Amino acid sequence: MHTVCGGGEILQRFNFKLSFTKIYCFFGSLLPRSCWWISGGHGPNFTALICQPVQADSVGMGSRILFYPTLGFNVFMKSVSSREWYDRIDPTVLLGALPLRSKNIAQEVVEKENVKAVIAMNEDFELKRFVTTREEWAKLGVDCLHLPTVDFTEAPSMDKLERGVQFILEYAERQESVYVHCKAGRTRSATLVGCYLMHVNKWTPQEAQIFIQTKRHHIIMKDKHFRAMYRYYDKHVKSQRAGHKVDLSTDD
Repeated sequence: MHTVCGGGEILQRFNFKLSFTKIYCFFGSLLPRSCWWISGGHGPNFTALICQPVQADSVGMGSRILFYPTLGFNVFMKSVSSREWYDRIDPTVLLGALPLRSKNIAQEVVEKENVKAVIAMNEDFELKRFVTTREEWAKLGVDCLHLPTVDFTEAPSMDKLERGVQFILEYAERQESVYVHCKAGRTRSATLVGCYLMHVNKWTPQEAQIFIQTKRHHIIMKDKHFRAMYRYYDKHVKSQRAGHKVDLSTDD
């Protein structure tokens, strides 16, 4: 079977069970042809070629189109599977999805999890509706750090990873918790949490990923996000690993 996407180009033969790529290609075909290029994609159940936006004025357009369908998918999966909206990763960090008002996530994590700060890895438009605002967090006594990163096509920059890790460390010293989220708590925010874990435990990117997956099983680390983690690792962690004993044990 062949699939057409983005202005009529024939993509590579599909062999997959996941429907997300079908959705991505369908919505991608609605964009101007000049906004797209062909890129290899892969995953546990499929191999395909997918389209991604490249022009400066259209970067992020795909994430805007896919935002509500994929957010709805996240809500659906929470209702029919064992996925949690958020999970505690260690004594300091909670990794989760958007703090939706309808789920009263903000009040819950403040009262039950000692959350005193939140890091949002979302683009501005993702935070405009249905989500606890900076002002509402402030009323709960929670500080906010916004590190906007485009979904699907970008990984957090080194500057954002460094700022995020340092922000988390400030609250770790006070034995307070930080809620780190993107849209689904699977990729952008998981990348930052991975860097934090590497920093405090002197782990490699793979070790950090394995540990996060013991706490939040459905995270997704793509090649670009691993590259971002490796850049952080090379700059901040690698030289400190000599003789360091790795412990990936979990209480779960």
